[in-house]
Amino acid sequence: MPLIQHTSGFEASVQVYWDKLLSIAVAKTNAHDAFDIVQDVLMAAWEKWDELPKDEELEFYLLNALKYRIFNYYRSAGRYNAHLKRLEDMLTDTIGDVSGIETEELMEAVLNEAIHALSPISRNYSSSGCGIITPIRK
Repeated sequence: MPLIQHTSGFEASVQVYWDKLLSIAVAKTNAHDAFDIVQDVLMAAWEKWDELPKDEELEFYLLNALKYRIFNYYRSAGRYNAHLKRLEDMLTDTIGDVSGIETEELMEAVLNEAIHALSPISRNYSSSGCGIITPIRK
């Protein structure tokens, strides 16, 4: 299929299904994450566009793809929240164990323990994009 036809057909489908997909995703997640989820669904559809049905089955495909992306969203969020809970528990235990240390040393001890609790990949990742997570030093 020529690229112009490919692109115009895809863009027409995005126009038809965008609002429906986004409203479902917002209802099941939140506005910010819903936008990303719908974009992921549509990017996957773009990559497979030549293989996808172009009739009413396209809506069925997109809705199923959205459903699975939302499942993955909650599965990932669940793992993230479980990790945060473990980290919070560990930090609570650490603060109780080192109660006699000065404030700066306490902060450094807690931070170092938290960093060592992370996986090697997580240690080198900063969600703000600012670089590698490092302990506080005087």
